[in-house]
Amino acid sequence: MRIVFDFDAVLKNRYSGFYTFGMGLLSGLGQLENPPEMVLLCSKKLALDAQQLTKDYTDWTAVKPLNIKMRWLENLWSFSPLPTLQTLTGAFDVYHSFTI
Repeated sequence: MRIVFDFDAVLKNRYSGFYTFGMGLLSGLGQLENPPEMVLLCSKKLALDAQQLTKDYTDWTAVKPLNIKMRWLENLWSFSPLPTLQTLTGAFDVYHSFTI
């Protein structure tokens, strides 16, 4: 299974439920015998923070910095289906985001 996770909310809100949920999710998945492949999307300026937070999970996680904010992409998708998320990340089974 391949999961794409919009990780920006976790990185920006270190003292919030977003951080607790996101890191708890990684910790819990890391305890599985075969954790799913995770692609963690983040803004380019937060990529180093993401790599430091996930250094214990590098066997099955990959940080994918984006040059555009996910919120902007989601707004763009209201008008045009391009670029698709799959274009940016490759094929995936589940997409998780804190934004609606």
